[in-house]
Parts: sequence; structure tokens; C-alpha cells
Amino acid sequence: MMERFTCTRDNPLLSQLANLDCCLIEEMAVRGFLCDEDYELLTSMSGENGSLRILDLYGVGETDSQYENSYGTNGQSKIVVADNPFEDSIRLEKIILPAKLEAIGSPTFGGCANLEEVDFPESLTSIGSEAFLDCPKLGEVYISKNLSLGEVYSHAFSASADSFVCDWDRWPVNKDGEPTYTGDGFGYFSYNGVLFFGFVWDECIELEKYPSMNDRSTYQIPYGTQIIKYGALI
Repeated sequence: MMERFTCTRDNPLLSQLANLDCCLIEEMAVRGFLCDEDYELLTSMSGENGSLRILDLYGVGETDSQYENSYGTNGQSKIVVADNPFEDSIRLEKIILPAKLEAIGSPTFGGCANLEEVDFPESLTSIGSEAFLDCPKLGEVYISKNLSLGEVYSHAFSASADSFVCDWDRWPVNKDGEPTYTGDGFGYFSYNGVLFFGFVWDECIELEKYPSMNDRSTYQIPYGTQIIKYGALI
């Protein structure tokens, strides 16, 4: 049974759960406000001594966090999942992220050994280094078209994911090397479950990340790939 909580700064999740046996909750939906202390509680609930398997944060519209992304933007002005909160949350199987989430810290979901499903919103622009390190059950990962170069790290999904998919999910040049897509100049795309980045203006294609947990025995790098990003095959 899904437990549902609506939180505010004056009535945060930590206060609402103070008199409940949190370790017994298996499914939870939270909306409204979350702070770092709330994330710490959710981490405990989904860790070794907890039972939280499914967490729905879709309705979270405000966060208060000390997280700072690589450009120094304080998390208090953004909707973020800060550094470390769900690290080693071994009970967690599925999480629905906030609908307007902008940033995921590092290594936020590292070591979530049973995490199988993550819903990434279109608003996401930054994924921290090793954010999903060692999540071997993570299946298909959708990469938002709004992620920009330098804000997604190739090793964010090391030892995790068996395939990647983007809005553009086919090879972007034909056999003559001519572009077949009508993007905005550059962007992420996927092909056969592998994440690439393409520059339209100089027709440069970069292999961004091969899914670490894919079990195919061989992989032929597509013709036209000019760069293999550092860490792409780790």
C-alpha cells in the first residue's frame, strides 16, 4: 500500500514520520517540500535496515539543499537531488524523480544494488559524476535531450544500465556521411542502446557511453564515429 505525504517547510517529512515506524514502509509518495534531512531519512528507510522499495517524488516542487553543481549554482534556487542521499540504498527498486528536477548530485544513487527503474524528467540538465555507479539491475536509461555537453559524465553510469535511449534513437548520418537529422546543431542521441553526442556543424560524432551491464559479447563501433570519450567503455 502506497503511503502518501504532502510536505511544507513548516511541516517537513521528518516531522510527519517522527511517530511512525518508518522501517516498515515499502511504498511512499512525497509531494511539496524536501530538504537534506528528509533525504537522509529516505536513505535510511531504503537502506539495509529499511523496507522502502518504491519512492515517488514526482510531486516534489521545492528543495532546500546545500548541493552545488559544477557551475556553482546553489541548490536552494533549483530542484535537486543532492550529493550522496541514496548511496547504498539497497532496498530501493524504483524511484520517480521530481517532475521539474534540474540536477542530480554525485554519487547520489551509487551502490543501489536493486535499483531497476528510474524516471528521468525532461527538465534534467545535470547528472553528477558516478551518480549511478554500481547499479547493476538498472535497465534502459532515458537521456533527456536537455542535457548539454559537459553536464553529463560518461562515468555517471559505470557498472550500471544495459541500454540508453534518447529522443533521437538512430544513426544520424547516412552511408555517404550526410546528416539525416534536423536538430539544433548538436545533441545527445542513442543508437543500438549506446549513447553518442553529435556536432552538426563539423559532423563530429562522439561515443559518450557504452552501457556497462550490456551482455553482448562483441560491439562494432559505428562507421563515422570520430571520438571515444574518456571513460566511455568503463
